[in-house]
Amino acid sequence: MAASTLTSRILLDRIPFTATIPSNAEKVASVLLAAHCCPRCVLRFLGVRDRTIHNSFVDLTNDWAAPHRVDDKAAIKSETSVEDTKAIGEQAVKKLKVEKEDVPLSKGRTCAACLGLLHCDHKAIGRGALDIFHQQKYKLAVQNQTFVISTRLPSQLAIRQRSYQLLLAHELGESLPVVNDQTAAEAKPLIEVKEILKYLLADAYAEVSGLAFDANSPFSVSVHFEHKETEEEYKFLTEIPDAEFKVKKTRQKGIIVVNGISYEKITRAAEKLSYEHFRGASMCPPPPVANPVVLVKTELLHIPIYVAGRYLKLERHISNSPWVIGGNRMTEHSVEEFVAGRVDEFFRVDAHKFYSSGREDADVLMLGRGRPYYLELINPRRVEATPAEMAALQAQINEEADKKVGARNMQIISKEETKVLKDAADTKSKSYTTLVKLASPVPLEALTKLSQITNLEVKQQNPTRVPRRADLMRDKLIETLHVYPSVPLSNPSDLTDEVRVDLRTSAGTYVKEFMHGDNGRTKPCLKDLLEVEWAKVLELDVVEVHLDWPKEIQEDGAGGAASTDA
Repeated sequence: MAASTLTSRILLDRIPFTATIPSNAEKVASVLLAAHCCPRCVLRFLGVRDRTIHNSFVDLTNDWAAPHRVDDKAAIKSETSVEDTKAIGEQAVKKLKVEKEDVPLSKGRTCAACLGLLHCDHKAIGRGALDIFHQQKYKLAVQNQTFVISTRLPSQLAIRQRSYQLLLAHELGESLPVVNDQTAAEAKPLIEVKEILKYLLADAYAEVSGLAFDANSPFSVSVHFEHKETEEEYKFLTEIPDAEFKVKKTRQKGIIVVNGISYEKITRAAEKLSYEHFRGASMCPPPPVANPVVLVKTELLHIPIYVAGRYLKLERHISNSPWVIGGNRMTEHSVEEFVAGRVDEFFRVDAHKFYSSGREDADVLMLGRGRPYYLELINPRRVEATPAEMAALQAQINEEADKKVGARNMQIISKEETKVLKDAADTKSKSYTTLVKLASPVPLEALTKLSQITNLEVKQQNPTRVPRRADLMRDKLIETLHVYPSVPLSNPSDLTDEVRVDLRTSAGTYVKEFMHGDNGRTKPCLKDLLEVEWAKVLELDVVEVHLDWPKEIQEDGAGGAASTDA
């Protein structure tokens, strides 16, 4: 069927009698067809959202949009019936006739409402997405072979949607009953282009891929469309005070960028305007368009998955994460790089985020069971791994770390399980051992007395070595304290100026500062408690993070962490 022969009656006859449409739907369809609307957009404005009906309109819509060659005069007459003339007025019809004469008859038509989104080749888009799926080697979960559709559409669709709403209200007025018992003047567009587009794309991708559509799927197919021909239509809104629409222009790398033209903002501005506003700007009905939208990008995205474990740091001068100042690396290695590098490679991710239960300084060891951490893996192409595969991955990390860093208990966890680590940030405690040099020798009796203290309350102001943190006074707790000579004394009456301090503290305690006092910013401190002029930390090791997370995994020699005896 040529586009020129499509009438409102033919279109309505294709709608099943079970569908609910307005009583004067034929008038509505006549106005919309005369104003360059495709059949599927007519369905939208009639309140039809049934995807089965929209799918059944594929041939009618394609015929409407297809290139065709007919006699000029016959084309104009058939495009504007007597009924259409009554619906939109003689002047509007004359304008439409001129516009049709300006468009070569051999060229396909583009819907002025959806800009071609509802009559493009949706299966071709689906096949393109499937090609990307295979190229990037996505491997979805065995129990979740699903997808969801995500779209990024031209914001000017909001202007055209409002324009058609005002056109219908003006031409048909209160005589148009619509679904949900609203009159035409009260009604807002019930069905947006994006809703129907998602149906069409979902059905197309499901057919070519064999996956099932699921609105809650962790895997999305995202499509981004642009329409250069109409991208500046928002400008008329800036010239009408009632729209209260303002944009901001900035220059980025020599290119002018316009901010503030989102779909939502344009919708709010357009809804403030009347038919007269739109008509005065020659935007009602919307001007016809010569070309359809362009598919700019197709992206596939899987929601993050999470890999947790515990790490040990067995050499000093290794930072928790890459430590870079002024473009210069302060340490050669980091725990994050040792652990995450192979994980990223195995799950084929775009990027990762590394979270640990606190972090030790670069010159501090992390011993014992290790420090809990998890990796948030962004857009993984692989989302599952067997326990044996995780053990092999862990073993590979440990082998390549060469006893500088050790990984243990590596496992895939859910997003909900990450909350345990986050919630414990302010409640967990840690145990340390530290070697301290004192300004002057002290007797064993003083050390023994100090070791009897429990639950010592300490006030710590932000350390001078951590300038980027807010300079607040924080209350901390030294839960247990054991101070003894670093080398056993041969005589109990001997003095010592080098001590070993084992302590368990509340979360966030700055242990080095508790030893030397940080020029009075930590009170009390070991220096003051032993009544010496100064105390210097020679070595500090974390021996336990008291958090039983993630779950322990029975490890054999293949996947076990490097020994803390190394």
